[in-house]
Amino acid sequence: MQDFVTVELLEPGHKTVITSRHSGFSDAFRQCQLVELLPLSDEQQAQMVRTRVPDEEKAERLVRELGNEAFKEIATNPLMLTMMVSIYVSNNYVVISNRSELYEKALLTIVGRSDKGRGGLVSAAQATLFGHLQKLASKSHERTGERRIFTAMQARMWAGTDGWVGIEEAMRAGRLPIIAAIGRNKDDEDEYRFGHMSYQEYLTGREYYQELMAARFSMAALVKLFGDQPLDAFTDVKQHLVLQLLAGILSQELRATFLAAMCGGRVEAPVLMCKPSSNSAMSTRCAVIGCPEAHRNTDGYCHNHREVAASTLVNAKVHGGDTLKIQKKLGRAEMEALVPYLQDNTRLRTLVLSGAELGKDKDSVEVLVQALKMNTTVTALDLSNNDLKTEGAKAVAELLARCVR
Repeated sequence: MQDFVTVELLEPGHKTVITSRHSGFSDAFRQCQLVELLPLSDEQQAQMVRTRVPDEEKAERLVRELGNEAFKEIATNPLMLTMMVSIYVSNNYVVISNRSELYEKALLTIVGRSDKGRGGLVSAAQATLFGHLQKLASKSHERTGERRIFTAMQARMWAGTDGWVGIEEAMRAGRLPIIAAIGRNKDDEDEYRFGHMSYQEYLTGREYYQELMAARFSMAALVKLFGDQPLDAFTDVKQHLVLQLLAGILSQELRATFLAAMCGGRVEAPVLMCKPSSNSAMSTRCAVIGCPEAHRNTDGYCHNHREVAASTLVNAKVHGGDTLKIQKKLGRAEMEALVPYLQDNTRLRTLVLSGAELGKDKDSVEVLVQALKMNTTVTALDLSNNDLKTEGAKAVAELLARCVR
């Protein structure tokens, strides 16, 4: 897409308006006049909440919550704040905990609502549909190049025939506005697209979470999902939001375990055996006593008991993985993907970002510094060969002064 825009539109001199995330911005667009929308101010956020939440006490409760660090990015984005307010109202005025939960609640609201004569999908049906969507989203995401558009044939291959049938039924019922039919392609194949890439990335994060949990964060699983050098995922534009959303799905302890494994650490955790069954040598039922669900993961737990599955890994033994070394360019978008795994990490000891070109983007240094202010275990930091400039060097110096007090 960037090559097309550059060659077909920009170089011939056509007037072009391009909208992009920071993670989607490339050097090819630097010839354009750059305009960045300012984030909503605290006053604008409060006004937006009070307009949409009629109960004054409940509105003020949400406004106070928006002041927390966890909601800083969400609250300053008009679209994200609109979603958050809608979920707050529909969720009986309970505040979500992070961006990942925001997408989860939004999807559950979409598929579970009862309106226009339609009955919402019950919990079990929602979970089944989510499983199909996760397969479809992750396989579509893993491709090189176009990641949003796919054919019906690809969908059947990725989600399974029954899975695609279930997704199509939900689309016909108006329950999946995140996927749209776009007609036939030049090969006369039906094509579809994820209308909102963030939902696709959230579903991909859910699928990655389940695969990583089932594999006990094995290196083989990390290589399968992120490539031969898993840490390079933090510098890969297509993985930025997936990694941020995955961080919101993982608990604090599991984020540390995940990063340790990404850094080459080895995770030791017992492999659960499923309950015996009269129908087979190994039961397909969830390992939680009394749960009737068939599990879809090798860890023995169903989709409704991911927290229980996570608890089995909290006390896992992790050997190594306390040194993170990235020597590729880390701009603001890359750093925002990395910081959720740094700020409350209690396993990391050494951080080597030598030659990561941090000086080319002053925001990346500030994002890193803010994350390290919340970390209490890193004792060695290498930022050599980054040309930090005066402002960046000053921010790092203030961080170091804070650490030695």
